[in-house]
Amino acid sequence: MTMLSPDALAIIGGCHADPFRYLGPHDEGGRPVVRAFLPDAEKVTVVDDRQRENELERVHAAGLFSGQVAAGGKSYRLRAIWHGAVVELEDPYRFPPILSEYDLYLLGEGKHYESYDKLGAHPMVLEGVEGDVVPRF
Repeated sequence: MTMLSPDALAIIGGCHADPFRYLGPHDEGGRPVVRAFLPDAEKVTVVDDRQRENELERVHAAGLFSGQVAAGGKSYRLRAIWHGAVVELEDPYRFPPILSEYDLYLLGEGKHYESYDKLGAHPMVLEGVEGDVVPRF
């Protein structure tokens, strides 16, 4: 069994301070990889916008998956199998931050007088995907 990094252990333990730093698309040694944490999933596949499929390897029994993917874009969906049912979903960790540095500064100062418009879920379209988006810090 592969030794897991402190980041991976923190994800599994539910105590990672910045899961975007570990989950989603990343460059690892010059190759594109995707990491996903889907507890109880039996199998996870990345399906890119060209319909290329790359199965992710289960790296921990808790549902941590990781694997190299085809190069050329960060637009993809995850296809997972739970208890025999196939589910296709967006990977929330593939999207960029939506809070600006200025928003973060104002929130830190306690002077963001329109935080109600920035925090919480709001209907929006992000990279062509519709939904309620919770801001990433």
